[in-house]
Amino acid sequence: MLLGGLAAAVALAGCSAGTGTDAAQASELPATQVRKDLNAMVENGVPGGIIYIRDGKQTFSAAAGDAELKPQRRMKVGLRYRIASETKSMVSTVVFQLAEEDKLELSGNVEDWFPGLVQNGSEITLRDLLTHQSGIPDFLASDRPIAPYLAGHFNHVWTPKQLIGFGTDLGTNFTPGKHVAYSNTNYTILGLIIQKATRNSLGAELKSRIFRPLGMNRSSFPASPNISGSHANGYLIQKGQDPMDVTGISPSYYWGAGSVISTVTDMADFYDALLEGDLLSPASLAEMKRGGPSRKGVGFGAGLFHGKLECGEFFGHDGAVPGYFSTALKMEDGRTVVAMANSLTFSDDVGSPKATAAWERLIEDAACE
Repeated sequence: MLLGGLAAAVALAGCSAGTGTDAAQASELPATQVRKDLNAMVENGVPGGIIYIRDGKQTFSAAAGDAELKPQRRMKVGLRYRIASETKSMVSTVVFQLAEEDKLELSGNVEDWFPGLVQNGSEITLRDLLTHQSGIPDFLASDRPIAPYLAGHFNHVWTPKQLIGFGTDLGTNFTPGKHVAYSNTNYTILGLIIQKATRNSLGAELKSRIFRPLGMNRSSFPASPNISGSHANGYLIQKGQDPMDVTGISPSYYWGAGSVISTVTDMADFYDALLEGDLLSPASLAEMKRGGPSRKGVGFGAGLFHGKLECGEFFGHDGAVPGYFSTALKMEDGRTVVAMANSLTFSDDVGSPKATAAWERLIEDAACE
């Protein structure tokens, strides 16, 4: 999540600007300072990272460090990675599109769609799920979902209903609509509702409604653990231990809450299209941005975070899954920033406190310099 500052990763020596127009147009973008931030991250233990900045017709991109440690393979700007909870922005977009098509109602409740799935289902609206006001606990608060992977069984597959069960087994956090608490369970339920409303798979809906129309040819919603094509490996960072390659953990661990694979340019295309009104009606986009109350200075919209940096406000999302941390945001002045680091700690940081501080500087400098 992206609470209390943007927290967690990107990287090192050998930092390279994008080729072609990226390099040629970078003179007015914060290339020098961003490179320093990338170097600082890798020097403090992050394997590698990518930064991409788009400001009008100007773009700048840089990659640093390693995409794979053994055998060593350098990080490159175009590599694919797991975007984690940025997936929620896409799932939310599809839900709003279906509402515009009268295939569902945001005021409808979970019980109507899946009787008996969750406690208080008749009191939990789709809008509550979208804005994390359902009161349903996060299934990741349970030790059970990650247990097979910690035991080395990376191919273990959870069903969406099993994940939801891990959340509901924890009881309820509050009366629906009364508070806000970030929960991956909410978006797992929304994924099932999308499938029932469309009679199609969630992956197919994301492809037909977002990936294909926007030309996001390097993006996918995979069913298997392997990341196809050129990609960055992901590493678990634990103090006193070598980074552990966790690239191949089953995407069923997050499913609709965070299993999309993409690239920095594809993600910039998505958030630009969404926030410039190309995917939703003005009314739907306004509601998606409005969302619920704030926590630690970051507001929870419907699949979007709303926050403020030194230079202004932004909308976007971040994501953390085993091996990867990423952030994508669009400033109110139009600048888009997408960053990725191929490492994560158990506390959802990119690495050490120094590496995390470098990540936060990277985001601030990329957005504001």
